[in-house]
Amino acid sequence: MARREIDDLQYYDDDPGQTMISSVVDALLSYNMKNDRITLAAYNIFDKEYIIDTFGFIGPERRVYLTLEHLF
Repeated sequence: MARREIDDLQYYDDDPGQTMISSVVDALLSYNMKNDRITLAAYNIFDKEYIIDTFGFIGPERRVYLTLEHLF
């Protein structure tokens, strides 16, 4: 049985049903002002490597976004 390990995730090539799932932590903070909104969003905060499908593609790295919206 072929096995691929990335950090704490193990994927068995012969049987995708035996996948051990790793947790990925995302967060979003938003502050509303009178006509504006500021948002800080972070995805994959701990920068875990994980497999997203049966072809062995690795999920995206840590991403952080800061946005300012003006509401009309």
